[in-house]
Amino acid sequence: MQASKLEQPGRKTGSGRRLNADQEKTIQKMIYDKMPDQLKLPFALWKRQAIQQLIKEQFGIELPVHTINHYLHRWDFTPQRPIKRAYEQNDKKVQEWLHSSYPAIDERAKQENAEIHWGDETGISNQCNYGRSYAPKGQTPVVRRKANRFSTVSSAVYYRIRI
Repeated sequence: MQASKLEQPGRKTGSGRRLNADQEKTIQKMIYDKMPDQLKLPFALWKRQAIQQLIKEQFGIELPVHTINHYLHRWDFTPQRPIKRAYEQNDKKVQEWLHSSYPAIDERAKQENAEIHWGDETGISNQCNYGRSYAPKGQTPVVRRKANRFSTVSSAVYYRIRI
């Protein structure tokens, strides 16, 4: 028998999978395009249990959590800490501010031999501190949420004179 005609032992790649290729693509696209709450699932992030429930609701297929791990690994999805962005953030206005107003602030700091320090909220906040969510490797998910929040210290920008 020729060496090229020898078959590898064991199951063929893809055999025994509960989801077919089209179903896999559908689930991947849903995970990539939406967050669980947008699909009316009771989860904030794409955890294995959320994906398990999504598959059950979409296709009526119940999979154990460890099988979800195998699919996520096969799809090259990894757990990542999402970037938090405010719904109210207007990227166009932010860029406009950076190009119109910020250069004057930077120039003034240089004239006064000062450093610009950016302060952020600290202390108690009413926002959830999210963990990790599955997403394609190298493509960090973004969690959209309201920017309005309660905090003990407000944001500030201040100058410090160099000595």
